[in-house]
Amino acid sequence: MEKTEEKVHQVKSKPKSQSRQHKQSTCEYCGESHQRGKCPAYGHECLKCHKQNHFAKVCQSAGPDKSGKPKAWPKKNAKQKVHQVAADADDLSSDESIYNIHTVSKGTQYFVNLQTRPRSGGTPAVLKFQIDTGATCSTLRLQDYQRVTTEPLQPSTAKLRLYDKSVIKPTGATTLRCKTDNGTTKLIHFEVVDKAPTSLLSGRASEALELLQFSQEHVVHTVRKEPTLTKDYILQEYKDIFTGLCKLPGHYHIELDEMVKPVQNTRRRVPIPIREELKAKLQSLEQEKIIRKVEEPTSWISSMVVVKKPNKLRICLDPQNLNKGIKRNHYPIPTIEKVAPRLAKAKVFSVVDAKDGFLQVVLDEESSYLTTFWTPHGRYRWLRMPFGISSAPEEFQRRLDVALEGLDNVEVIADDIIIYGTGDTEEEAEASHDTAFIALLNRSRERGLKLNAKKIKFKMPSVAYMGHVISAQGLAPDPDKVRAVQEMPKPTDVQGVQRLLGVVTYLAKFMPRLSAVCEPLRRLTDKDVMFDWMPQHDKALDTIKQLTTHAPVLQFYDIKKEVSIECDSSDVGLGAVLTQEGKPIAYASRSLTSSERHYAQIEKECPAIVFAAERFDQYILGRSNERIQTDHKPPMPIFTKPILTNPKRLQRMRLRLQKYSLNVEYKPGPEMYISDTLSRASLPQREVTSDTPPYVIFQVAEECHFQEELAEINMEADVFVSDERLQRIQEETLRDTTFQTLANMVITGWPSNKQEVPLCIREYWPYRDELATQNGIIFRGTRVVIPTNMRRDLIVRAHASHLGIQSSINKAREIMFWPHMSQELTEAIQKCPTCQKAQPANCKEPLMTHPLPTVPWQVVATDCFELDGQSYCVFIEVVELEDMTTETLVKKTKPVFATHGIPATLISDNGPNLASREFRQFAREWDFRHITTSPHHSRANGKAESAVKIAKGLIRRSKRDGGDMWQSILEWRNTPTPRMDSSPVQRLMSPRSRTLMPCNNTLYKPEIQEAVPDQIARKRQQAKKFYDRTAKPLPQLVVGQTVRVKTRPQVDHAPWKPGVIKDKVAPRSYIVEVDGRRYRRNRVHLRDTLVTHDTRKPSDSEALIMDIAPTTPDPMAKSLDSHSEPQVVTRSGRISKRPQYLKDYVT
Repeated sequence: MEKTEEKVHQVKSKPKSQSRQHKQSTCEYCGESHQRGKCPAYGHECLKCHKQNHFAKVCQSAGPDKSGKPKAWPKKNAKQKVHQVAADADDLSSDESIYNIHTVSKGTQYFVNLQTRPRSGGTPAVLKFQIDTGATCSTLRLQDYQRVTTEPLQPSTAKLRLYDKSVIKPTGATTLRCKTDNGTTKLIHFEVVDKAPTSLLSGRASEALELLQFSQEHVVHTVRKEPTLTKDYILQEYKDIFTGLCKLPGHYHIELDEMVKPVQNTRRRVPIPIREELKAKLQSLEQEKIIRKVEEPTSWISSMVVVKKPNKLRICLDPQNLNKGIKRNHYPIPTIEKVAPRLAKAKVFSVVDAKDGFLQVVLDEESSYLTTFWTPHGRYRWLRMPFGISSAPEEFQRRLDVALEGLDNVEVIADDIIIYGTGDTEEEAEASHDTAFIALLNRSRERGLKLNAKKIKFKMPSVAYMGHVISAQGLAPDPDKVRAVQEMPKPTDVQGVQRLLGVVTYLAKFMPRLSAVCEPLRRLTDKDVMFDWMPQHDKALDTIKQLTTHAPVLQFYDIKKEVSIECDSSDVGLGAVLTQEGKPIAYASRSLTSSERHYAQIEKECPAIVFAAERFDQYILGRSNERIQTDHKPPMPIFTKPILTNPKRLQRMRLRLQKYSLNVEYKPGPEMYISDTLSRASLPQREVTSDTPPYVIFQVAEECHFQEELAEINMEADVFVSDERLQRIQEETLRDTTFQTLANMVITGWPSNKQEVPLCIREYWPYRDELATQNGIIFRGTRVVIPTNMRRDLIVRAHASHLGIQSSINKAREIMFWPHMSQELTEAIQKCPTCQKAQPANCKEPLMTHPLPTVPWQVVATDCFELDGQSYCVFIEVVELEDMTTETLVKKTKPVFATHGIPATLISDNGPNLASREFRQFAREWDFRHITTSPHHSRANGKAESAVKIAKGLIRRSKRDGGDMWQSILEWRNTPTPRMDSSPVQRLMSPRSRTLMPCNNTLYKPEIQEAVPDQIARKRQQAKKFYDRTAKPLPQLVVGQTVRVKTRPQVDHAPWKPGVIKDKVAPRSYIVEVDGRRYRRNRVHLRDTLVTHDTRKPSDSEALIMDIAPTTPDPMAKSLDSHSEPQVVTRSGRISKRPQYLKDYVT
């Protein structure tokens, strides 16, 4: 070993330890001191472990001590340190791996600092290692491991032999990513040991990290020991397994369909030259008890097939009719793709063949008679399973699986058995292989399985298995298959092209670009294409032959590594590739069927995902959040939306993917050249024929069934419309240029940028991943996209029952769609005359209080009422009226004003006596402001209405008990108001009024109630808070706006009539014109129709709804509220007044 400055500059030197004199050592094999080569234990058997060349008192194979605990690592100050120790081969016979751990007690000790982190990533930790070139494995202190990561340790099957010959069991194992100062990074496997004095780096690991360099002239080549297991040893020791007639346990019963009638085929002629040889072969089979002569009648008789082979004759059964009635158990036959993942760390391989194949299965008596066949020498029946029975491959596979169940490193497909050895080194792999091979031989002897000695491929670095070449590097194509393509002549007919494509189908898993040139050849196999070999076909064939010479090796699947799938689709096919750490594991592609080529682009991308997931099912099923990458963005949101929002085909596809945990990601197309190439020149769809092997049928049948299921989906069947209307939708779609642009975009695919979409269909951009076409109709999910010319008619039909807005929208959403459909339906329904007439009343608006007066009697509210035939006028006063005329009202009001003074504002309703010309004249003469509220809206004069209710109660109660009404009113005026500290008379006049109740004279003194304004404001605020709980503000209306108005709000279920706002006379009071007449109404009696004016030209949908709405006149629209009493001066000078029954009309 060279110790150069360039290679060890990171290594720190430790000072030399003081030399010590060693006493004569004790022999580790016998425990005594003796001369070299004269150990008394040599040739003796240990009484403890029954191994050779040592005594029991020094036996090291027991492992645990008396306490049952593993031996601890020697303490750092142990005195047993020796120089490097070599392993004794005779003592290393344990089934577990034993590694030698050395140390150096003299000379220079080298240490190095390495950045370490777990394989999965994390923050690196700097650890100190001692370089030990004599160690066969690297060790890591448990304390150092805990500094690197908190992940659990991997189990370890190794044993560590220390320099003092003691053996310890590691706590566990781990693999860390180590990095030196010069940037070299490697994955190093460590055995983790508790209480170790230091972490060791083996010579192999040091060389891998470029810490040490070995010169060839100083390398000592050791002679390897002869392998313990050889082919000659196997053939000699297990001779019985390779000779004689095989017989697997149990008998097989052939199940027949009772509905199938037995068939007795006629006898076939056999060429005379081979008859004698045939007779000898029949006699031989009969002597071996494989067949038996039949004399009695049998229901089934099949024909015989004689195959002439070099130096021998083979007899087979032709059970063509019998196979039609056999019930198969459909046992899954493994494929090379399912076996390959278990070969990830294999380095040594052997292949053996089950002797005589199906003949190892014994038939029961009843089944044996079913296999009766004709010969020139009579009838015979098979006692063993003959070749040709349709259920034979599955039953033979099942029995082999049962016979070899539980064997490690042994896989079987059909009658081919592969044995492999795994390990980090060749020695480990070879030992693993030998153990597995011996286990297979013992199990074969136990179960009666016979192997073919002539077909053994023993302990090879690579073997041909099931049409592939398996090696430590991975999976490669069989050279014979490649040679068959390279030497294949130019096809002369369609069948020749199909044979060529069949071989190409096999090679597709190895060469991602092989299918790129298959499209011209595949077109030759179309039914409607005449076979004509052209120069482009020669070019395609030459390219295929050239590509087969550079077939890559597929890596073995490792279940511990992350999996990534790339998939893509094109106009002609689907492609996918499965990778781990960027290395290909498997390729897959197929061509699209004729029906699939008419799918929308989004319906082609999703099948690519389904195809990739199901083709690589054995790799990803059961894993979580596996990445599947596509270069098409629209499929990504499909997997986040509810399934019911997708088109029918996409719904089926998503249901197929429910069993997988997939994370669909977007990857730009230029980065997906493999799957893109596969999809653009995919392999032809495999057809299931009678010549196809059963395991191929099992793989392909379900996929073909799903394709047929997708092709049979009829989205029109989910649309509940008549055939005539469906046909009209098709015709209108074809006539609509916008829809033709949209259909073409759906089929060819949407661009990645919205700005590249034509302006006329840009509004469909948000729904691009939900659109599909079928039979000239565009669908969004399961809903029909309606052409422009038909929308007006369908809006009317959606609202034919005059349901509410949301109900009509929900009904329309079930079957049809176009952009802004809900908005157009809403506007049309809001303008529907029939619905507008029957609208419910508006909700009440928030309470609007009058401004608080600054002095008493500043604002006065008045109202008139009748009780028991008597008329009254209410302020704070109650005045009895002779009648309800304006003249009487003015007459009674003047004494009140004379007593209390003239108010600044008088608030009243729009009664005829208050809205008359005489009362307006009275207001002008007495100089007060008269405010009237909206007609039929008594809440606007709430104070007066409340006073009327109180006055009516006082008058009724006084009359009921024969009391004086005025005395009751006097007592009420002097009673304190709830939630206020004063009575009404105190708030108006300051002093109390004298009543019949006894009272102290001091209470009659005037006292100003200064807290009244705050108390009134607080009371109003509380009342407004409770009132507004169920109130909602209504939007303001503007002059000229078209509205619906209740001309008779006092009538229950009065219709809403169309009108136009002419003026706004108060914050919530408007003048509305209806049919040439004007009304004053509160905002609560008006509804917005969302149009500007009735004189405008209505929209198409509104006009259509108005056309079908009933036009029956409303008999209740006969009276109007009047704001002022109009007058007309006749020619004679007489003033003409409007009658009182027209009091609601205004001008």
